Amino acid sequence: MTFEDALIVSSERVEDCREELVIYINDLFETFERFGFSRAEILVALADLTGQEFATLSGKRVIH
Repeated sequence: MTFEDALIVSSERVEDCREELVIYINDLFETFERFGFSRAEILVALADLTGQEFATLSGKRVIH
């Protein structure tokens, strides 16, 4: 999948995906909160990982 393809998605598919994700996201938060991480820390880490995934789609390197 190209970066451009990743940005052009169906709103219906996004909604379907969101409905599935919400099932697991609460478990994810609860698990990592038990490890001592705050929700803010979890969200920042998820945002960073999401950014890395988009960089991979575009074929560009990520420098942190």
